[in-house]
Amino acid sequence: MALSGFKKIIDELGSYLTNLELYNWGEPLLHKDIIPMITYAKDRNIPVCISTNLNVLDEGMAEALIATHIDKIFISCDGASQETYSQYRVGGDFQRVLSNISRLVDAKRKAKNHYTRLILLFHVFRHNEHEVEKVKELGKALGLEVRINKMRTDMGREIFEKMEDSIERDGGWIPLNPEHCAFDLERTKGRIGCKHLWKTAVINWDGAVLPCCAVYGERYAFGNVFEEPFARIWNNAKYRMARQEVLDKIGKSPTICHTCKENGFLNF
Repeated sequence: MALSGFKKIIDELGSYLTNLELYNWGEPLLHKDIIPMITYAKDRNIPVCISTNLNVLDEGMAEALIATHIDKIFISCDGASQETYSQYRVGGDFQRVLSNISRLVDAKRKAKNHYTRLILLFHVFRHNEHEVEKVKELGKALGLEVRINKMRTDMGREIFEKMEDSIERDGGWIPLNPEHCAFDLERTKGRIGCKHLWKTAVINWDGAVLPCCAVYGERYAFGNVFEEPFARIWNNAKYRMARQEVLDKIGKSPTICHTCKENGFLNF
């Protein structure tokens, strides 16, 4: 998304936003204007967070990022060793992530920034579930908060197929420990309820408005903020029908939410 388009959206929605997540289906630190974007939102007192694999960060960017007083930086690191980490983060460098974490921690210390939260995000899979405690220790040693997350099946496919099909295909990734498993492997049930249609919206780089982060592509969009005001989209026919279906007030809506509900993938 161009910086000018981003500013247009913030100017329209800024006073209504309680949280701005500058990431979705990509790496935010690759965006040349990520620092100006964060700054523009923070100057309007909007809470901002990003989620990054932290494979791309130099000292200058670390200092600039901390200087924005961003609220949260989630650092996805799904392993406590290169061998485990690289099974999911293909092509990623575990040692580089650790070095870049140190850069952020040093930048926070130099700036006397006690506000920005650095959170190590660990997605539990079958191949790394034995490292959960080790990652907690690693996070403590690095001076980070640690959040243990339950994995999802293939996000690009999951709402377009039955949950049992997702589990059959991706079952080898699902952890065996029920504590870290999001799925009932015996009954193939997982998700219950959905609040996204009332609380959040996803705006893609091209302005397309989508009901949640589990779906992408203009064909499933509920509207486009570069073509009409967001307020009009938020209350348009597609949004209203999707909400009615989730509430079981209508049987079938011509929206992506119908596909999601029909396949048993309502919220995660």
